[in-house]
Amino acid sequence: MTLKDIAREAGVSVSTVSRVLNDRETKAASKAVRERIWTIIRDNDYVPNRNAQYLRREIPADVSHGPKQYYACVYARSADNKDMFFSELANAIEYEAYRHDYILKYSFYAEEIDRDGFTEAVRSNEIKGIAVLGRFSEERLKAITDAQKNVVYVGLNYRNGKHDTVFCDGYQAGLMAMDTLFDYGHSQIVYFGELSRENRYESYLSALEKRESRLGHKYVVDAKQTLEGGYRAVQTLMERKIPFTAIFCANDATAMGAIKALKENHYRVPEDVSVISIDDVEMARYFTPMLTTVHIPIAELGKQTAKTLIDRIERGHTLPVKLELPVSLSKRDSCAPCRQRVQRSRPASEKGIQEKSRDAGTGQTSPVPNSGCGTGPSGDGGTDHQSAQRP
Repeated sequence: MTLKDIAREAGVSVSTVSRVLNDRETKAASKAVRERIWTIIRDNDYVPNRNAQYLRREIPADVSHGPKQYYACVYARSADNKDMFFSELANAIEYEAYRHDYILKYSFYAEEIDRDGFTEAVRSNEIKGIAVLGRFSEERLKAITDAQKNVVYVGLNYRNGKHDTVFCDGYQAGLMAMDTLFDYGHSQIVYFGELSRENRYESYLSALEKRESRLGHKYVVDAKQTLEGGYRAVQTLMERKIPFTAIFCANDATAMGAIKALKENHYRVPEDVSVISIDDVEMARYFTPMLTTVHIPIAELGKQTAKTLIDRIERGHTLPVKLELPVSLSKRDSCAPCRQRVQRSRPASEKGIQEKSRDAGTGQTSPVPNSGCGTGPSGDGGTDHQSAQRP
């Protein structure tokens, strides 16, 4: 297959294909076009003539020009979950691996690890290594490393072991998110996300403990970290009828689903409720409101994962490598300073009653109850006094 063949099948020009090959995030093509081109490349095992490329660019051919090699990806999420974070991460891994003549051969999902076909496939001479995306139980991670010696784990939950690890510290990312909400004056903060082996949940608990918060367990909603999971979490929160001023979501997808549900329940973000999350996927910048989120350098995470895996395959190192990349805060539009407001079991307009009080300083009106603002300990807003506990 040639560039011309790819261009014809994708319905674009040869120059567009070339730009996509040389820069995964090029602005010369839309995301949909870029993905269409890479699907064609993957399906046809296309490998470019590197020598010709280096001659055109006058760059020394200092990488291998040998036969193509294959690797596999194993996803912690199920096959029907269109996870934005792991999709971007897998693309970044694939692009960097491709530059070194490594082609993605198989993609496996959590439920497939226990099947006989998985072990047979990854133990074949065809698969040189595995990139493990996301957290697994110790048992399943051991099953992967038993089946293939060249393994690199990548994600936000650090995993110790004999395998290589490329990660961002999800615990520190969570603390950064919580500190941001506290800095804005919020104290009645809800957590949406998974609980088991999830260090972002651990960071939520630690941040509350540090401030001696008395928030009850009703402020924790065990939710799948998906769009639907965030949406359903708000429905659960509405049923609990507790006052809250901010929501910390374990990832961007959960936050987006939550914001949609909040809007349907007549809450404005960030005027009524602040929402913060972790990941900073591409959609976070185009969502309304644009998400305030802890930035994970997804492209660099993928690049370093591919490099580490390839170096392991080619025996550049034999001891386990642990590589941590830094996180940072992307301040956008979904968070704002805390104001006095009330949790409503249903919109005040539906009740026919709107409880207001006159602000003596400004003459403006604001909801009456427990404000939930300030950085000191807060009450549990009418819930029982059982505090949120570590699992």
